[in-house]
Amino acid sequence: MSNYKPRIGLFVGDVTGIGPEITVKVVAQRKALSNCFIIGVGDHRVFQLGQRIAQVALDYPIYDDIDEVDSSTGNFVFLDAENQMVARILGYEATMDVALIKAFKPKLAANE
Repeated sequence: MSNYKPRIGLFVGDVTGIGPEITVKVVAQRKALSNCFIIGVGDHRVFQLGQRIAQVALDYPIYDDIDEVDSSTGNFVFLDAENQMVARILGYEATMDVALIKAFKPKLAANE
C-alpha cells in the first residue's frame, strides 16, 4: 500500500479578512493533516497573526522556495511569500489560480 498523501496548497488570504485564522484552524486539526500534506502559502507574518487570533501555536518548517520543500518533515510546511506575488515565487507570471494549477502539481510531484 502506498504512503502517498495528496499535496494541498493552502493560501493564507488577506490580513484584513478571516483567512489567516481559518487557515490556522484547518492546519491545527490533526485529522486534516493525517490525510494530506499541506503547504501554507502567503506572507508568514499574516499566518503568525492568524495563530495569535486563533490562540493556536503551531510548529512547522518555513521555506522561501518551493523547490526546497521537504515533505518528509511532517504534514505541514509554510512557503513564505512575504510581500511578493506567489506566482512569481513559483516561477510563473500568472494569476494565483493558474500558478496553483501549473506550479504546485509538477513541482510537488518531484518530491514524491
